[in-house]
Amino acid sequence: MKKVFFILFIIIFILFSFGYRDFYNKKNQIKKDFNVLNTCKLTYPDSKTIVANYWKLKNYKSDFFYVDNWNIVFVLDKKELDWKIRNELRQWINWKNLWWDISDNKIHYLLADVKLSKIRDLDEYTFLQIHSEVNPLLRIIVKKNKNWIWNHIWAVVRINTNKTWKRTERYDLWEVNNKFEKIEVLAGDNKLIVKKNNKIYVNKNVSYWPEKQNYFKAWIYDSKNSKWPWQVKIFFRDLYMN
Repeated sequence: MKKVFFILFIIIFILFSFGYRDFYNKKNQIKKDFNVLNTCKLTYPDSKTIVANYWKLKNYKSDFFYVDNWNIVFVLDKKELDWKIRNELRQWINWKNLWWDISDNKIHYLLADVKLSKIRDLDEYTFLQIHSEVNPLLRIIVKKNKNWIWNHIWAVVRINTNKTWKRTERYDLWEVNNKFEKIEVLAGDNKLIVKKNNKIYVNKNVSYWPEKQNYFKAWIYDSKNSKWPWQVKIFFRDLYMN
């Protein structure tokens, strides 16, 4: 009798385990709600060609952009040598812009939990930015080689407003790792702060910045227009821009 009860117990335990596992898997297959997509448009292969506006983005899928259960995924595969290519998600709702002034009392916030590609075949790529209608205040890039520092993340901050003689400061956010890392940007009240994994790397007064129409971008952009083929793939496990 004890043997019978033991066998029944084993059978019930196995059935319960499989049932729980199936429930757990289904629960974790629920698609993430990336609310950032409700306030953005996607452009490719240049900044003027809109391929998907905010009401289409969550279900949009292509070779260069898609949303799976866990990530927003950007892919760029440059095969044509002289083609300047980009793949960008920018703040925008239909014809209404979300531009803001750096002197606003409101602090504008970008959060990216991102897994980046190391570089083999190009000089650098930009993946986060504060842009305006004229110039970017901030670019966050991956650089293949900067003074023999290989495959590091850099925050590039514009420090003057001269349109012909552009000056920047570079802040080393350390090496690209094969894992997700949290990058935060806070801008407003004439300040710019950049953090990686909760450590502050940039804390700067930017009251000199005159542009009134600033906005966030998440993207892949070959900043130097490399003259040979390359491919980059990056994953955003979380992305928030406001």
